[in-house]
Order: sequence, then C-alpha cells, then structure tokens
Amino acid sequence: MIGTKPKKMKTKTRKILPTRQVKTESGFTIIESLVAMFIFIITIGATVGAFTFSLTAQRLVFAEKQVSESVNFSLEFMTRQLRVAQRDLAGSCITVDKIFEMVDLDGDGDSDQITFINADDLCVRFTLNLSDNSVEYIEDPLGTPDTIKLTNSEIVSITDIDFETLGEPSNDSIQSRVTVAIRAEGVGASEEAQSVNLETQTTVTSRRLDTL
Repeated sequence: MIGTKPKKMKTKTRKILPTRQVKTESGFTIIESLVAMFIFIITIGATVGAFTFSLTAQRLVFAEKQVSESVNFSLEFMTRQLRVAQRDLAGSCITVDKIFEMVDLDGDGDSDQITFINADDLCVRFTLNLSDNSVEYIEDPLGTPDTIKLTNSEIVSITDIDFETLGEPSNDSIQSRVTVAIRAEGVGASEEAQSVNLETQTTVTSRRLDTL
C-alpha cells in the first residue's frame, strides 16, 4: 500500500561461544625419572669416590713425609758427628789406633752400632734399639750414658741400620769414610701409615787427614 512503511525484517544473531582450551599437564614419565635418578646416582658415586681417593692420597703423603723427616733428621745428625770422628790413640773409647768400632747386634751380618770419639773428645755411640726399633745417640756409653732418641718410635720403625767403613787404617792411603744405610717403615693405626717403606743411604768422608 502507498504510504505505508515497509516492515523491518528481524534477523536472529547467534553468539559464538569461545572454544574451551584443553589444559595439558607437563611432567616426567617413569622412564625419564629412572634415567635422571640413575645419572644422579652415578654423579654422586663418582664425586664420593674422587673425594675418598683424594683423602687417602693426602694421608699417604702426610705419613711418608713424617717418616722421611724423622729418618733424615737422624741421618743428618749422624753424618755431622761421623765426619769429624777422631782416631783413638789412647784406647780410652775403642780399640787403640782405630777410628770406629762396630757391633752386629741382631746377628744379621750388618753392623747396627758404631762407637767413636767425636770432635769434642767425647766417646759417643749410634745404635739401633731393638726393643722399640729406634736410633739412639749415646754419650759416654762406657761411663754414665746419656741417651737421646733420634727417631720417634710412634711414627717410624727402623727395621735395619747398617754401618760400613772404608780406609780406616792409618797406612792404607785411603781417606776414612763411613756408609750409613737405613731401612724404615711407617707406624700407626691407619693403613696409609703402615704402607710406608723407606730406604736411604749416605756416605760420609772424614775431614781429618790420616798422617803416617
């Protein structure tokens, strides 16, 4: 009809709802957990093993140092005395006209004891104490002995000491000398201390010239 307004068409609009996002939970599978645990155990074991090895090596080095220091001190003390030994012309200390007199104490064929007159005109002796395996220095052994231990029996055990002389007679044209050989073992409760073994040797030439 003329003069009438056209009717508006009603359109229906649909609301599009947002799609739900499915939440996924992230995590480790049993196999991954087992692999991680295995790697962790190996790492911890290697670390502990390296630490234990380092500690054992450190204890061994310390034990070797203690034994070496004790033996070297006694050896140095002996060489200073032996180097200036005098010939006993009166026989007041050892046999007349000898510089050194040695004794085999343990019957192994080696001399474990040496006696002589030192630079201070004292009769002195170095000997292996078989009761505690230590090296002793004794002044005036024929009179009133004054004994000094040169090695600590709680740290080191002197299993053997050997004194050998050369050129002792005054008419052999050879300057007198003494060779000292020491064999020692570590002492202590630890396996590291007990595993230490040391062998050392030195030769001392007398500073006093023999005169015919």
